[in-house]
Amino acid sequence: MSIPSRGIKWQIHFKSLKGYDCYVNIYLEGYTGTPSQLKGGEVPVYFEEDDSQNLLKNIRYKTGYISFYEETYGEWSDVFPSTNLDRYVEVLYNSQLMFRGFLQAQTFENEWEPGPRLIQIPIVSV
Repeated sequence: MSIPSRGIKWQIHFKSLKGYDCYVNIYLEGYTGTPSQLKGGEVPVYFEEDDSQNLLKNIRYKTGYISFYEETYGEWSDVFPSTNLDRYVEVLYNSQLMFRGFLQAQTFENEWEPGPRLIQIPIVSV
């Protein structure tokens, strides 16, 4: 049995405050083409880390969101995951892996608005 490979289907490129290249890579099972470039929001990726003081808790996780602009309504609708393990995500800062996890499935109920709109999708670490 072969394991399907993942390929980078969508990518957000941005610069850190220190000028380093940063990437949010969103993977799709079986994809082999060139990644589509998403225009990152003002804060393309945001993290919240579990800061529990419970010393017996050996797993620390991160949650947060990625954000990008959609120029026309529905343009990037295929980015949204159908399950919580459907879209694998990596965040690279200056070529170093800083986060790996998944986009979180949710119900989107946005009203139609003309022009660019900001899309935010929750993420959780593995």
